[in-house]
Amino acid sequence: KNQTKLIMQAQNELVKKEKLSTIGELTARISHDLRNPLSAIQLSMQNMEMLIDNKRDPKIEEYIPVINNALSRINHQINQVLGFVKTTSLDMKLVSISKILQESIANANIPENITVILPENDFSLLASKIQLEAAFSNILSNSIDAIGKNIGSIIIRARTEGNRLVLEFEDSGTGISKENMDKIFEPLFTTKQQGTGLGLASVKSIVEAHKGTISVKSPPTIFTITLPQDPNTNSHITP
Repeated sequence: KNQTKLIMQAQNELVKKEKLSTIGELTARISHDLRNPLSAIQLSMQNMEMLIDNKRDPKIEEYIPVINNALSRINHQINQVLGFVKTTSLDMKLVSISKILQESIANANIPENITVILPENDFSLLASKIQLEAAFSNILSNSIDAIGKNIGSIIIRARTEGNRLVLEFEDSGTGISKENMDKIFEPLFTTKQQGTGLGLASVKSIVEAHKGTISVKSPPTIFTITLPQDPNTNSHITP
């Protein structure tokens, strides 16, 4: 009994050390990733103050996009971490997939070199609007990074299979290597120089909280999300 107790204590200590190590690595990544946008905000504010103090034309409109972009990056990082570590009850309501996708596209800040093609039809779903928006925004951000500055596209498809809604996100990016395919949903795994490595892990967590599944194949890279629908509603909405 004593030996079993000692083994269990040792295992618990090991789990604690692993958690502390994960928290330490995550903290280091967040600190590093937030430093650049915070510096951009600070520098922009200093320039604005200097122009105003010297009674020169401040041209504040030049600095507003820089600040907004930096704030967007900070919010994205924070939302990724919260989406992964925060466990909250889902506010399930009947929602329009088209509206959620449109909000997700707005949140993802799609650059001009990328065209997004939306599904022709709309579908209803019993889900948490905020959580799905966060999940879809993360997938879109992943596609944007994969395409980079090349001219590219993101095609989103939606269909029903029985009582389940199937969503596909296909991008024209560089694709995912075979060795990374099994790791991309793991917490802290990332191939980017910047990033928490929690984006796709939080997507998986949100999808599974909705009792759904997510998978990926490449090339071309296609993320497939399958979600159960509310059995008491009409699944198809006429566009």
